[in-house]
Amino acid sequence: MIYLDISRLIRRIKVQTPTGIDRVEYEYARYFLTRSGRYVAQVSNKIVEVPTWFVREIIDAFGDRWNNGAEPDTLIENKVNLFFKYHSKNEIRDVKETYLIQIKNLGIKDRIHKINSERESIEEYSGNFPWEIVRLGLLLIPGLIARFVSASTTKVGDKRLKGTINATSEKSLYLNVGHSGLEIVELFRNLKQENGMRLAFYIHDVLPISHPHLFKSDSSAKHMIAMKNVACTADYIFTNSEFTKKELERLVDGISVSEVLNIGVSALATRENNPASLRNGLVSIGTLEPRKNFLWLARTWLSFCNKYPNVVGSETLTIYGKKGWLDDGSYDELIRLANSSQHLQVLSGADDHQVNTSLGAARAYVSAAHVEGWGMPIAESLLFGTPVLVTDVAAHREVSQGIGSFFPVDDESAFEELVLKLFSESFLESEIFRTRNFVSWRWDEHFEKLNKNVSNPHNLGQCGCFSE
Repeated sequence: MIYLDISRLIRRIKVQTPTGIDRVEYEYARYFLTRSGRYVAQVSNKIVEVPTWFVREIIDAFGDRWNNGAEPDTLIENKVNLFFKYHSKNEIRDVKETYLIQIKNLGIKDRIHKINSERESIEEYSGNFPWEIVRLGLLLIPGLIARFVSASTTKVGDKRLKGTINATSEKSLYLNVGHSGLEIVELFRNLKQENGMRLAFYIHDVLPISHPHLFKSDSSAKHMIAMKNVACTADYIFTNSEFTKKELERLVDGISVSEVLNIGVSALATRENNPASLRNGLVSIGTLEPRKNFLWLARTWLSFCNKYPNVVGSETLTIYGKKGWLDDGSYDELIRLANSSQHLQVLSGADDHQVNTSLGAARAYVSAAHVEGWGMPIAESLLFGTPVLVTDVAAHREVSQGIGSFFPVDDESAFEELVLKLFSESFLESEIFRTRNFVSWRWDEHFEKLNKNVSNPHNLGQCGCFSE
């Protein structure tokens, strides 16, 4: 049995635009819905189970918001708040009553519909009581039955409701793919020593350690603690790229990566086949943070526009991204540049459909990043048939399979030379044709490798963290 940690996903229920790590955890959660997996989350320094029906609702809410631009679902947000309240303060009875007793206020027709349509949810809150008794009671005397069930299951101390993980078999596996709680070794001590579980971690990058100047001042130390905890507790360690694997094994003593599991491309990414003559503008995607180098990109692009106004015409560089830990001065300048030029726009909160439409119609996807652990937008762009113009860093070479135009970090002249070529219809057409050589990274292959690795129990962890 695999227990997937969805702490990151459940805490980001209000987020409009996902990060790359968000998307990976989302894909894992979707995958295990069809594979009889179970789910857990970290609450108040403990790990508790999350009901499958609840995970399904969370996944549906994210899918509607990210893919279709749907408005935030306040109902699911309230359920998430209730979940944390329930486990954080041990208010078991109050939460169950709140959920069950709301049926009392419905008319008989709506009451019947709610009971039948939410059976899985109600059974989750009613413990071991037979379904027909609970159903009949909620139909006829909902207030009384809610209080009775809540009080009784609280006294019994139902493990499922308290959220303790009933997993003592060595075949049970805890899987963390979102970097959640890695700095708290006690979480994993309990899983390993008290529950006898194997532990698996998926590492996206070690950039705060290798490039501390591009992150908050305390990020490097925190990330090193997290990686050392992984080194001494993990039975399996996976990474998103060969680059991350090499850096992880170089920088952290005791780390041995089981396998590289490259991130799959979204099913929404399909080839657009737009010819060069119909393509317009450049697109870049990412959180507004120093590592992404957006301010340099904006300045250099606008400088190019000033040099070649007749070439550029009215075309625009569109940056899709929300503000991260970019300092206020740099952020303000980026927004000022966008507000003062028709050739630059910075958009936050766009849904996948809007972003994908822009990618499919763009001359190129561009990235001026100093360093990356992977580069999901690059893979998606190439699958759309859109050329990529990116910095010559290891992860960019890897994710693009070498299909793209590369320039040294912060090299303005090299960037401008390549952009000028992209405005040649014949060159752009040849670059579009070259994208046909890109072989899509696939989620089914990703999960096939994962399952192959974890199917044979073995221990790579040194367990040095567990010594008293």
